[in-house]
Amino acid sequence: MVLGILMTEWLVCYLLKYLHYLYYDYTIHYHPEYALYKKQQQQLQLLVLLLLLLVLLLLLLLLLLLLLLLSTTTTTTTTTTTTTTTTYYYYYYYYYYYYTYYYYNYYYY
Repeated sequence: MVLGILMTEWLVCYLLKYLHYLYYDYTIHYHPEYALYKKQQQQLQLLVLLLLLLVLLLLLLLLLLLLLLLSTTTTTTTTTTTTTTTTYYYYYYYYYYYYTYYYYNYYYY
């Protein structure tokens, strides 16, 4: 008999706790005000994410522009240096072979 009373008491307490949980869960997660709050929070998070992506995109474009400007300056300088160096070597070998050819022809023929 005592065991039956204890089991009934436990069952009633368990059912009351379960009903309270269901009511609490409904008021927190399915209440219209909570749904509106949750929707506003999601929209705010999406807006913050889009703004962050926009800032990252602008920084990337700025970096690419900076690299483009630096690469064009470097390319111009490198091209000028390469052209000057190539011209220098061209004249060096031209005079070297020219004088070597005439030197040997003059003394050995």
